[in-house]
Amino acid sequence: MQAADQGHAESQTELGNMYRDGQGVAQDHAEAVRWYRKAVDQGNAAGQSKLGFMYYNGHGVAQD
Repeated sequence: MQAADQGHAESQTELGNMYRDGQGVAQDHAEAVRWYRKAVDQGNAAGQSKLGFMYYNGHGVAQD
């Protein structure tokens, strides 16, 4: 979480994964989306893919 808070895009994506899956934290799809967006803002391809998955399935956001 510390690295993600400091702007490390890969860590932001991984933290999003943790929130998406409920690994070590309470499952929270909206929080996962928030972290994926932070990674996407930095051009992180993995974050873009994960965010697309969330939109496709309507997890934490309206399905689109």
